Amino acid sequence: GTAVACVTSIGVDGSAMLNLPIVYDKVGLRFVAYGASDGGYIDDLQRGLKDVNRTRSWGGRAALRLKPSDAWTVDLGTVWQQIDGADGQYATKGGPPLTRRSALSQGFANNFLLADISVAREWDLMRFTLTSGVVWHNLDEIYDATLPLPMSNASPTIPGTADPLPLPPGTAEDGVPRIFFQANRTMLWSTEARLSRAMDNGFGWLIGASLIRNRALIARLLGDFEDETKLTGVRNVVNEATLFGEASVEPVSGVTLTAGGRIGHVRLSGAGLDIFEVDKVLAARVMSASRGETSFLPSLSVSARPTGNLVLYARYQEGFRPG
Repeated sequence: GTAVACVTSIGVDGSAMLNLPIVYDKVGLRFVAYGASDGGYIDDLQRGLKDVNRTRSWGGRAALRLKPSDAWTVDLGTVWQQIDGADGQYATKGGPPLTRRSALSQGFANNFLLADISVAREWDLMRFTLTSGVVWHNLDEIYDATLPLPMSNASPTIPGTADPLPLPPGTAEDGVPRIFFQANRTMLWSTEARLSRAMDNGFGWLIGASLIRNRALIARLLGDFEDETKLTGVRNVVNEATLFGEASVEPVSGVTLTAGGRIGHVRLSGAGLDIFEVDKVLAARVMSASRGETSFLPSLSVSARPTGNLVLYARYQEGFRPG
């Protein structure tokens, strides 16, 4: 037999944090930055490269708190992160451990940016909170779509140079490097406002509303390296509006009953992107579609404190997730 030594390249990481009390007990700022490089551990035998799948990631966070008075609190925040993969994170079965054969690198780039704000106001037993945030997320991926050489050209002594699975009739097997590229672009916006009253004299409640919008775009390319052709992509949008509320009562000391619900309306829509002219006539009826749905979701909970150190709690709640 042949002994194969699998060596992983060296990785490194680091981070730093900075707290800045700008105005004592009123304004504070925090920064966090980090980065990491994870060594690769997969060798590509076809291209003669070692440790091809190194991954690098870095990012940072910033948070600002403003407290102009005891009643008001304002939080501002942002998060950013970037992950770059030099090549695919997979090996092929049948060859030496942690190896594969590919015609080109299959890297990826994954990054997101988040920004959010939260405003809170408290007085007596009441608390009002308004929170809003937006996220942009991008993901680019490359895959090796090279068709294998015919079986007659494959080397029976080199694992991985032949594909025993049959290809569709008329498929060209020429070994010319081809790529499949996919780009995902997602934007999510969410905001929520709620007003609550703390339990007092055996009664408390909460009411609120939320709005969510999510848009996802997917674009695709396929073809010879540096001569790709657009494939049909997709655009999906989800809009959701919700009203919710709960009320709590304490019929006897130590026992709290809570009941409430959520009523929401969801609108989903989708459409094709980069549809070829020759396909538009056939796809005219399915290029875009939308539907809406309204639902009511109840909730019920009970908590009891039989002793000072023991709390028993049970909750029933229904949920809905759009497709």
